Amino acid sequence: MSIQDRKDSFALETLGTLRRVVAVSCSAALLAVSGTALAQEEEATSGPKRDGRIYGGLAVTPLEISGLQRVHASDWEDFGTGELEGRIELPLQRGNTSGERFGARVGYHFGSRLPAIAELGVFPANATLVTLAAGFDVHPFRTSFVSFGVTPKLGYLVGLIDAGEAEVLPGKTPPVITRSGTFDEGDSLSGMFSGPFVQVAASSMVRLSERFGLRLDIGYQHAWVGNFKVKAGEVELEKASPALVKPDGSTRQAGLDPKASSSGLTALAALSLKF
Repeated sequence: MSIQDRKDSFALETLGTLRRVVAVSCSAALLAVSGTALAQEEEATSGPKRDGRIYGGLAVTPLEISGLQRVHASDWEDFGTGELEGRIELPLQRGNTSGERFGARVGYHFGSRLPAIAELGVFPANATLVTLAAGFDVHPFRTSFVSFGVTPKLGYLVGLIDAGEAEVLPGKTPPVITRSGTFDEGDSLSGMFSGPFVQVAASSMVRLSERFGLRLDIGYQHAWVGNFKVKAGEVELEKASPALVKPDGSTRQAGLDPKASSSGLTALAALSLKF
């Protein structure tokens, strides 16, 4: 497969990911619209006014990336391992991470009896996570100043990895032209993954004044993450490519096998504004 074919393939896969984002977003929107319709129907029979709120605040979400490792890109297939060999280092291990990620979530809360919510989250770092979700606030316990219950959500996440840049090895001169593509000093090492997730949280809304309130959520999230692609510059790194070798000077295949997961504790502390 030529370099241009690889670029076209990666573009098609990226388009496929975007289509999945749109599909899940539409499902989430339908979920929210259904909740709004139900809320409006209940309001029409019971009388309370519609309660529209926007909210935003600090959030925590789980993220683990593993299987990225320090590898070399080599043209040994064409030039052997002698003086003519071209070789460059790809320090992909910098993209690995594990634990909770801190970021922000903003959302729109609308309805009264069974409020629907739509939410966007951003968790920046060397691996940036973006989440889009929708769900319902099921709050059977209510007083004049607080309500609490559970909030189920359905969403989609996209992760973007920055693992630094390709580095020159002593005694070697880039670029390295392999059958998989061309690698050069300073090539950005990046990755992308995506997948749907479900989240269930214990949630509460505390009234601070007529317009302002506090939202507190704590729960569990599970994601089905796939479509993990890693690139050096414009070259997509194939797991089984002979050009990707162990960083010990040999020609042993590197065995690159990146994985990502987002399952564990989630939390939110946000200020809300009624309008």
